[in-house]
Amino acid sequence: YGCRGWVAHSNSDIWAYTTTCGPVNERRGCSRYATWQGGSGWLCRHLWEHYEYTRDVAFLKEYYPIMLGAARFYLDFMYEDADGHLVTCPSLSPENIYRLESGEIAAADVMPTMDKFIISELFENCIAAADVLGERGGIVDEIRAALPKIEGIKINKNGTLAEWSKDFTEAEPDHRHVSHLYGLYPSDMINSGTPSLLSAAEKTLDKRGSQGTGWGIMWKTCMYARLGNAEKAYGMLKLIFNRLPFDAPMGNSGGGLYDSLLAACPPLQIDASFGVIAAVCEMLCRDNGESVTLLPACPKEWSAGEIRGMRLKGGKTLDFSWKDGKILSEKIY
Repeated sequence: YGCRGWVAHSNSDIWAYTTTCGPVNERRGCSRYATWQGGSGWLCRHLWEHYEYTRDVAFLKEYYPIMLGAARFYLDFMYEDADGHLVTCPSLSPENIYRLESGEIAAADVMPTMDKFIISELFENCIAAADVLGERGGIVDEIRAALPKIEGIKINKNGTLAEWSKDFTEAEPDHRHVSHLYGLYPSDMINSGTPSLLSAAEKTLDKRGSQGTGWGIMWKTCMYARLGNAEKAYGMLKLIFNRLPFDAPMGNSGGGLYDSLLAACPPLQIDASFGVIAAVCEMLCRDNGESVTLLPACPKEWSAGEIRGMRLKGGKTLDFSWKDGKILSEKIY
């Protein structure tokens, strides 16, 4: 790319292919996902989140340069458009496609919504990390200057959250990906403080439907939990418990579980297995760093229960129990 810093694509392998077969060793050259530069920004979210939960300053100091390296890449990769906004191009909304007026299918775009969320979040986290560590000047000043130039999130004419730079016609309205809802989950840039975006996100999720592979089902479950919709979160969660034989044909859209309890795509994709745990935690406890909400999306089927050792932000731990929707005991330590 000729940019400073570092970048990661949607996936890689032990040979670290970059150009011969496309950034993700995709021999068919599929632009739906092969040319997406958002992986590094997403990875850095986990570095900051680790600090949020542990308040381990030594950890943050060690990994802060990695966050800055990812930010350096985006600072160089983006350019200023005619309206003065910083944009990525070419990019895409993995792994979705849209239809041109000519009827042709396309994937490439200028600054799709997922890029806006990931880069804005990375910049905000780099600034927050710099404040914690007392870092000033240099690259941090570049990040502070660039952040306001990223355009805000748009809403389509039909009330759904915009996925691309324009209100393109979806080629697959029920596509399994909801990449443009990254701001809802795993990020929390869409929240009660952004009611119009929150409403648009829910409408988008409803419109996409429940179809998807195992990891896609779990991602949608986490999103419904963030929306506080217990019924739909529980309905999505139950879909993952579809039992599949280990030799199930590749590409089965329903996902499910093998007898080992590992989640199927199929084939195996471990993110779906982790996603079950993430979804259950999200349904039982919402911690936004400022307040903790218990049972935000607890279905009526879970009439009673107990949680021990749930991690909270700020280096704290939570134990609590409930019955018939009421908290019986609660301890934060």
